[in-house]
Amino acid sequence: MKRRKFVTTLGAHGLMLSGLGPLLADGEKRDKTNYGTNSNKQRITKIGEWSLQEIRDIFHEEFYKNNLPIWRKHLVDWEYGGYIPHVSPYVNLAGELEFTDKRLYHQARCFWLYSYFYTHVEKDEFYLKAAKQGFDFLLKYAYDENTSLWQQRVSREGKLLIPFGDIFTCIYMFLALGEYYHATGDEEVAELAARTAHAINKVLTSNDFQAPGMGPRSALYGSFREPGTRRLGF
Repeated sequence: MKRRKFVTTLGAHGLMLSGLGPLLADGEKRDKTNYGTNSNKQRITKIGEWSLQEIRDIFHEEFYKNNLPIWRKHLVDWEYGGYIPHVSPYVNLAGELEFTDKRLYHQARCFWLYSYFYTHVEKDEFYLKAAKQGFDFLLKYAYDENTSLWQQRVSREGKLLIPFGDIFTCIYMFLALGEYYHATGDEEVAELAARTAHAINKVLTSNDFQAPGMGPRSALYGSFREPGTRRLGF
């Protein structure tokens, strides 16, 4: 199977495997009626006191005026690479930087979002540049070439602080790599995503996997579940 097709279709395959009962088209209820109509087949034009257009305008303004500017002004660590989330414990209520460790759990999500912004919101080179610098930093400092897994935490400068011990970080990195591939068309990114996916699958299907939450325990933590236990989400 070609890597491009693998990365492009894996998300859809996962949805089909995890669904209970027949899959529904976007916007359909289980009785096959559209969400845009009520039980009497009347077209919905309002929700509560607001029209659908007013609701759309509220979300549009919240996203473009209040949310997106934060992603443009903050988060990207142009000095060292990667991202520093603009929330506690990284910054305090006064907006002062207090914590700079880079958890891959957050890094991967930020990397995904900047890639998504470029592909789906606006073809602005700022978003692509923000995604690229995150990719370069994480590949250099957080990727384990021996296992194709991703470390759990690095310092702001990239020094390893906590080795792999959170399978969710790897899952989020896989999703981010897939979105970055859509933004760039870089086949090496697709290859990296495929290697990450195979490594994730190897961990999840291992007999000694322990997953009450974050995944297999690193050497810093003791075991606290029977080997082989998995959360339903896995």
